[in-house]
Amino acid sequence: MPVGEGVVDIDYVFEENEPTVYPNPTSNAFQVYLPTSEGVDLQLFNGSGQLVLQESDVESGEQVDISALAKGIYFYHFRNEENVVMHTGKLVVVR
Repeated sequence: MPVGEGVVDIDYVFEENEPTVYPNPTSNAFQVYLPTSEGVDLQLFNGSGQLVLQESDVESGEQVDISALAKGIYFYHFRNEENVVMHTGKLVVVR
């Protein structure tokens, strides 16, 4: 099917060594993908820089509930056990 006709499905490809969240955009929850088996701390900030969610020892494949958050753009940080930011990214919440 040519682009622009009907629904186009795009497969999400993970960078092998890069933590991420999916699906993105999302509405009520997302899953975490980590390239290692070690857990990390997850912080989620709103567009004003306010910390709105913090989860400790999150593991790859874990689902995170964000149903209490308003729609908008959020920014996430993954921190390792030394509290160093390993990766940052953007999460879009739709309702």
